[in-house]
Amino acid sequence: MKTNYLFQNRLFGHQQTSEHVYEWNSVNVQGGVGDTVIDLSRTILPKDDAVISIRNIVGNITILVPYGIEIRVHHSVIAGRARIFENKPESRVFNQIYSYQTEGFNETDQKVHIITSILVGDLEVKRV
Repeated sequence: MKTNYLFQNRLFGHQQTSEHVYEWNSVNVQGGVGDTVIDLSRTILPKDDAVISIRNIVGNITILVPYGIEIRVHHSVIAGRARIFENKPESRVFNQIYSYQTEGFNETDQKVHIITSILVGDLEVKRV
């Protein structure tokens, strides 16, 4: 059975989830140059762990998370920023690892693991 993935590995280009409702599949993708946008409000997440793993050379990653969904973020960046929800954005950082976890992450069944690695670029996770 062939799986329809949300994203493909791409050397160049912007990628984003559909503007319409889509079936959830965990994301594990590598990119070269370009931005990535994932809107989780247009899908039904599983009742267990959903995983988003993105590795980019240059580009920004934006993830839109519905209220009520708990998340854990592990972000590695050579030069960039990280802003999770309404938290003050980290100032431009160099060669850092940034971690964040919502308060109810360990107690819920529905959660999203976000693992990102960017050479140059920003990560933004927002509530929708």
